[in-house]
Amino acid sequence: MITCLSKSHSHPDSNQTSQNPDQMLLKASQLAEKLARLDPSEYIARQTRMIHTFKLLETHPLQPQTSIHHPESQDSLITLDSPAMSIFTDFKSRPVETIHPDTSLPNAMIEMKASKVKSLIVVNDEGEILGLVSLKDIQGLKTGRMAQHHSLSPAELTISHIMTPAHKLETIAFKLLANARVGHIAKIIHEHDLQHLLVVDHDEIGAPKVRGIFSATRLARQLGIEAPLGTMSSHTFEEMHRNID
Repeated sequence: MITCLSKSHSHPDSNQTSQNPDQMLLKASQLAEKLARLDPSEYIARQTRMIHTFKLLETHPLQPQTSIHHPESQDSLITLDSPAMSIFTDFKSRPVETIHPDTSLPNAMIEMKASKVKSLIVVNDEGEILGLVSLKDIQGLKTGRMAQHHSLSPAELTISHIMTPAHKLETIAFKLLANARVGHIAKIIHEHDLQHLLVVDHDEIGAPKVRGIFSATRLARQLGIEAPLGTMSSHTFEEMHRNID
């Protein structure tokens, strides 16, 4: 089963000549744990000796009229040639919002409103992904159909009744995003008729983890396309489709 990725770090590989930031952070964390178990005086002495092993990096006085760099707005406009990462919601930098399958639809809407999101990943008690549910699922025709099918009122339905099950969710490998453009993601969403595209990475033991998500709604909004929720994958991308390689 695929689980959600919060933060994972790869073990250092002795056969590699360089380490990625996650590997370096893990190694530093392990070393810090060992040092913390030492006698305080010995710990201070070792830390002092270690400081002298680092190269002194070049610094400069702060220049006049320097301003502060602010995070980019999620609503900033993009083009099909923009990096795919510009519309990617990364669960390593933004905690993922999840929900239990037994949650009622009214409570799910309350959670979405409180979290300011329009979709939630459905997980079981072990954190394994069971599916995904969106505000469109809850407020759309699907709720009425499922209520009739199960002979229940809409208020009696739970997330498990209307979620998109895990086996119907499309994914893409995180490693492919390094050189991917928004156009590539738009084409996938169009070709597979998607509202969401999950991005899968792997933890230190090779187990699959959902690293983040692409949203068709956010994609259209940042491309400056006026489209009702739910029509994104049908005709909205038709004109764009001709311009995507």
